[in-house]
Amino acid sequence: MPETLAPAPPNTYGELSPPYGQPVLQAEAASLGVSPNPAEQLSALIGSEQTISGNSERLPQTESSLQATQALDRLESKPFNPEELHPKETVVGDGEHIEGQQLSFIKTELGTQLTFKLTASAYDRLTSGQDVPPSSSTRRIGYMAEDRYSGTDREIMTTTADVFHTNGLEVTVARRDSNWRALDGVVNISLSEQNEDGTPVDNDELGRRADAVMRDLLGVEHAFKSPDRLSETEYKVARYTWHHKIEEGEEAYVPVGKLVRQEVFPGYSTIVETGKSEEYERRHGEIALIHQVQNDAVLPKLLRNGLVATHERFRRGVKAVGMSSEEDLGTGGADSVFVRTVTEKSLKDGKDDESTYDNTVLVLKPELMDRTDWYAYANDQYGTTDRSTFDTRLTPDGLLERLGEQGWGWMTSNEQMFRTGIPVEAIAGVSVGSPEHREQLITSLHESGITEVNGVPVEDFVQIAGRLSQIIDVAHGRPAREYKPPEPTYNNETNSNDED
Repeated sequence: MPETLAPAPPNTYGELSPPYGQPVLQAEAASLGVSPNPAEQLSALIGSEQTISGNSERLPQTESSLQATQALDRLESKPFNPEELHPKETVVGDGEHIEGQQLSFIKTELGTQLTFKLTASAYDRLTSGQDVPPSSSTRRIGYMAEDRYSGTDREIMTTTADVFHTNGLEVTVARRDSNWRALDGVVNISLSEQNEDGTPVDNDELGRRADAVMRDLLGVEHAFKSPDRLSETEYKVARYTWHHKIEEGEEAYVPVGKLVRQEVFPGYSTIVETGKSEEYERRHGEIALIHQVQNDAVLPKLLRNGLVATHERFRRGVKAVGMSSEEDLGTGGADSVFVRTVTEKSLKDGKDDESTYDNTVLVLKPELMDRTDWYAYANDQYGTTDRSTFDTRLTPDGLLERLGEQGWGWMTSNEQMFRTGIPVEAIAGVSVGSPEHREQLITSLHESGITEVNGVPVEDFVQIAGRLSQIIDVAHGRPAREYKPPEPTYNNETNSNDED
């Protein structure tokens, strides 16, 4: 299934049915430390069986479980700081059942969690009861958040989840809920490091248990196995057609050779069309993307961690809320970071260039547009994924054409949603509207231990660039131009009316 940018109603995004279970390629086998010969792989991988404490089931080690174990080993080596984003290790695996092909192991204060989202068809299979054991109970899913006004912690209680116990692990599956779209189909598997009798469980065993849960409960064979080339190609095509809203049966050229999987935020990858932003700029003029910072106190953290979507923050233990975090969990927009776009053509008539940003703005590089995991609206919709609205989203060219035709003044509330996060490397600079504000920010950043960002001294990174034409300069690595307001124009009719 193509990588959806937020949970979808059934069949909204289409699905992939890639053939899994292919032999390991030689390069992949070398990285796993196993033989490239399929027969030898099978002999080596299935040789290890253990028994879960209190359960007679013997779990074989497979190539898929080995990938899970290796991810757990990598996660174990990462330092844990409860005040920062909890460490994460992601495996790119099954694309038919797992949204975005990505399964994330997250280290938390309560232990390691495996989390991901089911595709619509995988969720339907689970809830249909076919070959699936009944859930043992239900519970509400809650996230701890910091109240933006009082600063005290509070729990945001969201949708109901079904609870399963299998293979020595607890599994929760969030129910579909139109009031909490960002939670639709979210699965959390608690990877306990102890059996019920208190005996320890190592990563090798946890990897096999996780793989067994994926197979036996969720119906996902080889969940953690890297997709073969054909599967990845099919995924690229589906991702591209989703991004550009190419209808089923419509003839369209898909530049598969230009589409590559790339880590675009730490622990998160998607399909990128390298150089696409340059193509957009040739047609629509230079582009800048912007993200307004509501509280200067969080700027140091943004310049260290990048922009992180609400849902990603919450599930990784960060309590900070944004302008509409709770609403975004409801609409589905919480899976994304929100930005706005301005183009050179949208400012051509002069008067719209009067738009200013006196507050702090993160100016983002146009290369962000190379990603294929974003969607856009002409006005503020809280990033909703409700089908009635989502079907009206703009294609990339549609957004840029509308901006050029109507001008920024008519589209100041346009919004683009980028999945999961935007890294620090994509930030071109910080813009403010006055010398005093610039000096305050520079002093604050120095006090926080930040003297440069992306190799640029903060004195150059923070610029007085409150006008949109200047922001476009910053996005392209140029000093902000000196702003010259357009000459006023008068006509006889206007003068006559003024005198009246």
